[in-house]
Amino acid sequence: MAHREPEPQPGRTRTGVVAFTVAIVLVTAIVLVYFLMR
Repeated sequence: MAHREPEPQPGRTRTGVVAFTVAIVLVTAIVLVYFLMR
């Protein structure tokens, strides 16, 4: 964790975590499909 974020407001932290998880799942799925379709 090199960058320092401002103090998270209640409610925003959860949205950020959910968006982060969704992004990771999407990238993983795209990479898996890419390798399977080759």
